[in-house]
Order: sequence, then C-alpha cells, then structure tokens
Amino acid sequence: MYPLLESIKISDGEYQLLDYHTRRMTRSLMELYGTAAHPVEFEKITEELNTNSSPGIFKLRIEYGKEEYKYTVTPYSIKPVQSLLVVDSDTLDYSLKYSDRSPLEQLYSKREMHDDIIICRHGAITDSYYANLAFEKDGVWFTPDTPLLQGVKRTWLIQSGAIKEKEIYIEDLPDYSRICLFNAMIEFGELELPVGAIHIP
Repeated sequence: MYPLLESIKISDGEYQLLDYHTRRMTRSLMELYGTAAHPVEFEKITEELNTNSSPGIFKLRIEYGKEEYKYTVTPYSIKPVQSLLVVDSDTLDYSLKYSDRSPLEQLYSKREMHDDIIICRHGAITDSYYANLAFEKDGVWFTPDTPLLQGVKRTWLIQSGAIKEKEIYIEDLPDYSRICLFNAMIEFGELELPVGAIHIP
C-alpha cells in the first residue's frame, strides 16, 4: 500500500531541504504511477508537529503511495561508523526510494564485524547501506557518479559546488585520504573516516 519512502530531517521544528524532498516524491510517483500529484499533506503534518514540537533533531519518516500515506516522527542521532566492508551487487536497483529495503538489508547482513557496507556494481562504488558517499583527494571532495539513489543532500551538495561527481572504482581508493557518509539526516562532514577504514575482502 505504501511502496515509497521519504525521510526528512526536522531541526528545531524546521523541515530541512523540503523542496528537494517534494521534487523527488513527485518524480517517484510519476515514474511509478504516471501521476505527479502526491498525497502527503505537509500542512496537516506541520500543524500536528507544532502541537507537539520540541527542540532537537527529529526524523520524519513518510511511507506513501498514489493516494495514501502514513508517517512517524522520532528523535534522531547518528549511529557511529568505524569500519566499512565492500560488498558486490551488480544487479541491485534502488533508483527509487522504496519502503521495501530487503535487497539492501540482505547485503547489509554480510557486513560481519563492520559497521556499514560500501556497495559496488561492476567494480564501481555506489553508496553505503543508508548513505551517499564522498571521497577526499587533495582538499576536494568527489562523489561517485554511479549512486544507487540520487539523495537529496547529494543533489544539494553538487548544486552548491561542495562536491563533484566522478567515476570512482574500488582500485581508485588508495588515491583518496578520507571518506564521508551523508544523507538527508546526516550533515556533510559529520561522519568522516580515513579511507583505511574500508575493508576490501
């Protein structure tokens, strides 16, 4: 009933990157159903949030379809990541943000003692389990041009000039010094690790 998913950051009562989220929702519905109209009533959600608002960082999780939606709001904190395992999946398709994440969860279950995974297709780096990626080289940050999902924060960072798209393959990792994980909930720079934290089996 709710095949699509959107996660929106609420910081001290304010939606973050809402225009980017609504545009992605519109594109997803057009691709899935052929309609650009989405059912989510943000004004109604805002009224309910204002009634129960509190300072801090919250995650607004919306599951939606062509005509209906449901949502939850929960406090958010970043899960620590100290190491990542490279896993291969040449056939995985997550071009739309589906609420069914079972294909991603199957890959995530292979992480062994590591905190997260880096998913590769045909040797090209895509994303982690829950975040887009960027790699630093000589003070410049590059994001793979083959992401599984066009994240809203990724789109915003590219448009603002903070990161640049580039082909990045597993064999290129020694050319970079740091990796950054980011998404709608995690700000760019909040979760960085040395490239040495990436384990290639």
